[in-house]
Amino acid sequence: MEPLVWQCARATSAAPLYFQSFYLAPLGDCWDGGLAHNNPAALCHQELRYMWPWKPPLGILLSIGTGFKQPHSPRAGPRRTAHILHRRHFFWPLFDTLMSSMDGRASWSSFVHRTCPGDRDPFSRLDVPLPGPPPALDAAD
Repeated sequence: MEPLVWQCARATSAAPLYFQSFYLAPLGDCWDGGLAHNNPAALCHQELRYMWPWKPPLGILLSIGTGFKQPHSPRAGPRRTAHILHRRHFFWPLFDTLMSSMDGRASWSSFVHRTCPGDRDPFSRLDVPLPGPPPALDAAD
């Protein structure tokens, strides 16, 4: 028996350390797939030719973001040096690499820039800049 759409959505929203896994009989325990494909647009675009080998025209590829923090402005003042000094530990480069792999906005940008300019017309991304600090993962507001 194949899982229902709501079950798949529940399984993919099971962010580790925030929500429990979701059990699907054919697959077992399912966790958030965002650790490998936080923005699955490139994967979807690649799989399109296998799912429909007769190549139907792509109507639209819509990526829905969750908001992003504006880049740090150099005119905003000096950063706290105490925080930077602690980042010399070997753990931080590993942590930064893991976090960058989960950046949906960066993976969208990478996907779009690897695509031929003439093929980008059906691509759209909805995303908004967030003021202030980023909200918690489980913030519903």
